Amino acid sequence: RRERPASFGDIVYNGRAGICFGDWWEGPRSFRLKGMIAQAALFDRALTPGEVDAALAETSTQPMPTPAEGEPKTVIAPYFQYPTAHSATVMWETSVAAPTRVRYGESRATAQEAEGEPGRIHRLELKDLKPSTTYFVQTLAPEGEWSSFRTGSLPGTPVKFAIVGDTQDHPETNHRIAAGMFSARPDFAVIVGDLVGEGWKKEQWVNDFFASMRPLLSHVPLLPVLGNHDRNARIYYDLMSLPDPEYFYSYRSGDVEFWSVDTDHDVSPGSVQYRWLEDGLRRSKARWKIVAHHYPPYSSDVDDYGDANSGPIRGGDLQARRLSALYDKYGVDLCFSGHIHSYERTYPMRNGRVAPDGKGTVYLVVGG
Repeated sequence: RRERPASFGDIVYNGRAGICFGDWWEGPRSFRLKGMIAQAALFDRALTPGEVDAALAETSTQPMPTPAEGEPKTVIAPYFQYPTAHSATVMWETSVAAPTRVRYGESRATAQEAEGEPGRIHRLELKDLKPSTTYFVQTLAPEGEWSSFRTGSLPGTPVKFAIVGDTQDHPETNHRIAAGMFSARPDFAVIVGDLVGEGWKKEQWVNDFFASMRPLLSHVPLLPVLGNHDRNARIYYDLMSLPDPEYFYSYRSGDVEFWSVDTDHDVSPGSVQYRWLEDGLRRSKARWKIVAHHYPPYSSDVDDYGDANSGPIRGGDLQARRLSALYDKYGVDLCFSGHIHSYERTYPMRNGRVAPDGKGTVYLVVGG
């Protein structure tokens, strides 16, 4: 229901947009209703506010079904988000609402308890931690196996991270890649978008992504980047805990500062993300500056960006390339991206060309 006078009258259908119940679409993105629809009715025109009130008054309501009660079972095992030098967030999901309680400490023997708001998707920030330190964590409702993570580092401390892209709906392949990443024991892992094949499908998050990415996600904090297949879906925001507004954010550990950008949102000069990124790059004191987004500014891929064997090509995503001016201006060292499911790396680039003095941004497309 809307109150504006222009929101009633004849429905004009453009012949392209999908008709959805409990869903709001914005471009390729889906924002699904969090809850249930008890009843629905379809009219051949938009109703006036008075007609909506009358229709609701005549409608009998039924009690909403409640989830089955029982002992909580783990749906998504614990994983970790945004590890700073002094804090990190542990998340997990249970089959029914349950207390949000964990044990954590520098060893299992010295672990203390912490508690947060109860629910099904559990989110608990652990604070007052030591930098560059491994902490062990065990969930208590239900009691789970011990996991661990390493806090972020202070400037001057070495940092090791792993990066992959386009995990999508390939759990067997994901598991092999995750095992390889974990063998390097990185401090954190970056995924440059398309974590799942269809962002609105919960089963893909549970089975194709989180289940397949063990043991990596049980011990290595995750720093995600949104991709087109993630659809900017509500599930993504339910399952991630990042600085607002979450679809873009920055992260600092040691002498490295990361900026995660959503190239499915506007990144043109003057846009919210463009201005935020420029301000962050201008203020940054980090030795290494790295930007990650899904679409590659430069690529020789023949599927998305043309066939170089048959004529001139765009050579990458032109919208994402708008950000390159900022990379040139503020000395970004690396730009990570994905989308095309192959590995590519440029020479250092500046002003759209190879930098003759080697001082420029390296654009690296992460194989998925």
